[in-house]
Amino acid sequence: MPFRRTPVIIETTPAADGSTDGNLSAGPLSFLQLRIALLNDTANTKTTLAQMLGAMEKIEVFDKGASIVSINALDLFALNCAVLGREPWQGNEMNVDNATRFLELFVPFGRQLYSRTEGLPQKAKGDYTVRLTYDIDDTAYDDLIIHLDEVIREDLQPEAHLKYTTKTITGAATGLATVSLARANQYLGLLFFATTVPTGTAWTATLESIKVKLNDTQAVYQQIFWEELFGLWANRLSPAVAWGEAIALENSATAYTQNADTNGIERIDSDVETHAYMDFDPLGDLGDAIDSAELNDFDLEIDYGDTNAARLIPVERVRL
Repeated sequence: MPFRRTPVIIETTPAADGSTDGNLSAGPLSFLQLRIALLNDTANTKTTLAQMLGAMEKIEVFDKGASIVSINALDLFALNCAVLGREPWQGNEMNVDNATRFLELFVPFGRQLYSRTEGLPQKAKGDYTVRLTYDIDDTAYDDLIIHLDEVIREDLQPEAHLKYTTKTITGAATGLATVSLARANQYLGLLFFATTVPTGTAWTATLESIKVKLNDTQAVYQQIFWEELFGLWANRLSPAVAWGEAIALENSATAYTQNADTNGIERIDSDVETHAYMDFDPLGDLGDAIDSAELNDFDLEIDYGDTNAARLIPVERVRL
């Protein structure tokens, strides 16, 4: 068979907050698949998606100590949507106490799972390592279980691999500030997280607008506001059923206490509404990707609406 998958970390139940390390195969590696599993902690209240993702604080992949991937589970969920174009689904989304819940996330090394042309090249055994950092001390869930598989593609002849590492871009003050990006690889896009987005009766956004500057000249996204950036993000995801999901349980007199859910309906759009993706490769043919190695400067001019937390995950394509 041209590909095979192997467990790296097998159904581990951590006893305390911390991290678990694993050695990946020599390659060539196509992607990793991560399972986050747990039990609901309270009757009538399901663990939310945000709480499930919060259990995995960081996923890291290294090549001889150099970072290839560094991202938390919430941002990885959004990156799956952005790069793979599919939103991960929860398993057994029920509100019953101790219901078994799970979520599968992918750590792709190419723009497509099982790609024959993008992935991590074969190296010496022990060069590729992974570290999962987790939080089990949470009242929203019990008995966290983590599991990680790797997928090797024997006929993979990689021309490049993906790299995505998190950059904190929280503003020191409101107003304009410049964020500089590294210049070495092709940029396929920029994934943003903003704490504050327009909700309720307020238009405030942590990232009000963003300008891209190449060699100190406005280019590509000469100025885009959060609403338009989110609109492009929503279009890329092609959300089904108007981003609506709900579970209906019969609430007869005898069943009401058992089935009454203290949480509101968890809409799919609420899962990703604090993220947006600035796409530099909208056709997927690399024709519009930004080759930063040819630049003297690659900057973002950001207009900050507040000083709440903001993150940037550049999606880079490292040519081999």
